[in-house]
Amino acid sequence: GGEDGSQGDLTNQLFNTDGSLRDPNTVVEAKETAVNLPFYVPSVPDGISINIATDGVQPTFSAGDATTNLKASYSLPLKWNQDTTSQQPLYYDSSEGKNGVSCNRISIYSVSSPKNLDITTLEKASRVGVAKSLFMDQLPNKYFDQGVSKADLISGRTVRKPIKSSEVEGGVDEQVYYEFDLAFAPLECPDFNEGNKENLGLGFCPYDKIFLVSATVLDDEKGKSGTLMCFVIECDKAEWKMGNSDIKRVRSSFAVDRGA
Repeated sequence: GGEDGSQGDLTNQLFNTDGSLRDPNTVVEAKETAVNLPFYVPSVPDGISINIATDGVQPTFSAGDATTNLKASYSLPLKWNQDTTSQQPLYYDSSEGKNGVSCNRISIYSVSSPKNLDITTLEKASRVGVAKSLFMDQLPNKYFDQGVSKADLISGRTVRKPIKSSEVEGGVDEQVYYEFDLAFAPLECPDFNEGNKENLGLGFCPYDKIFLVSATVLDDEKGKSGTLMCFVIECDKAEWKMGNSDIKRVRSSFAVDRGA
């Protein structure tokens, strides 16, 4: 598997080229576990409608009459603790040399809007501001640290992934995802004299929060306004230092599909 998180073709893992079964001891173990979350979004929103899934907990939906079924998924490394009843904190990596929490929170949220929500929202995000374009400042109860609206865009890229579609022959289309790496300094920066070793009297603090984002907009197949699906993994400096390759892989594993 490359950076896209795919584990290679299962057939190749299980069978030799001559069709005989491979020695079971050589079968590659999946080193990650998938998290799948259904999202029910209003087909015809009469205002901005937002659903949030935090740390793999399915969002609560107000059952409207007309809903579109979407399915969001991502993969987590098996070595990260995913048991909320465990003594260890969530996402704790106890592998050798790590022994720490890998990230603070993983969120997926959907935003459906009656108008003007399409892929150009993401195309313009790097100019307009990622947090604003992705409605991060509009999520209820200041869901994200409000410093995110001043975050710097460290890098951005697009990737393409398959998605079910009744519009194309073969039933599978390509969906474009925009990946953004955001980093921001704390809103308040205590002075060096107040014990903040990082403010060297330069008047600013270095980045202490990093958000890795993957976002896509699904067009309503009837050509109405779309639904933004956004994945955010949040970590601090120490977590980033320890687990950034895992964190990037988790972000890249995010995918959305249309329901059955």
